[in-house]
Amino acid sequence: MSLNIRITQEKGFFKKEINIKDLIQSDYECGFRDVFGRLRHENYSYGTLVVYHPEHIGKGVIIPWKSSRREEIELNVEFPATIYDIEVLYELTKRICAKWKTEMFYQNEEAYTLVNIEELCAIAKMNNMNHLAWNQGEDVEEGIVRLQGVMWPLYLKEEQIESFSLQQDAEGFAQFLHNYQKEDLYYASPIVYRLPEDLGYVGIFAITATTESIIPMEPFRPMHSEAYPLNLFVVSLVSLEEQRIVGRISFADFLESVDAKHLEKYDEKHYLLPPLSEEEIHTMARLEDPLKDFEISRER
Repeated sequence: MSLNIRITQEKGFFKKEINIKDLIQSDYECGFRDVFGRLRHENYSYGTLVVYHPEHIGKGVIIPWKSSRREEIELNVEFPATIYDIEVLYELTKRICAKWKTEMFYQNEEAYTLVNIEELCAIAKMNNMNHLAWNQGEDVEEGIVRLQGVMWPLYLKEEQIESFSLQQDAEGFAQFLHNYQKEDLYYASPIVYRLPEDLGYVGIFAITATTESIIPMEPFRPMHSEAYPLNLFVVSLVSLEEQRIVGRISFADFLESVDAKHLEKYDEKHYLLPPLSEEEIHTMARLEDPLKDFEISRER
């Protein structure tokens, strides 16, 4: 379930364009989502823009960002969200309406005016908590819920999410998601490359020295890669001092080298990997490179 708001600028010769500064002003932050569901803080002319409150990092407000934003703009919040995501949604609505000098907007294709915003916000918060009770996440598998957070995907226990609904603890749910995303971490996702001679595809993770990272307990197919049968997962080891890849090893060898069983669990499918030293990176690089006999080409 999603909450969609659409705002249209009235017809005229001198239409004002909405830019990112109009949205975030001094209190919000934003970035663009990549194909792995990670937030990138680079600016693009189009893509999936995510706007969020930096002190309450939840799921964010999703905006399909186009090269021209003079005619119409859409804002989306996917349930379950946090109370702060919903508040950001309606605050952005007010900011856009002010810039375009209009009182009207459409919520899920029904027309409203700014007078209705406080009531709509209260109703949305109530509906969001109800949504937690009967449909906790975007994908549920073996008791694990996948939530697309602002920063990256999160894999959480279904019962964890359900407990906030049972207690009607909206503030607790917001803090729960914020705590997972407040640290500056690197979320490792595999880039897909084609192997030669119809041997299939390989997913390659990059791990960089001195960088705290989120790594999968077991490598799994990234989003938007269903068309590529992945036969192998590999880790590229990157030296910051040398500014290059110093070696490649199998994902299994990598997990053994970092003693993964004793790593701190980040979520239900990931570990939190402490920063590796340059020496540790170079030591791992001495292990066998499973791609040493292949030339590969990037797919995604």
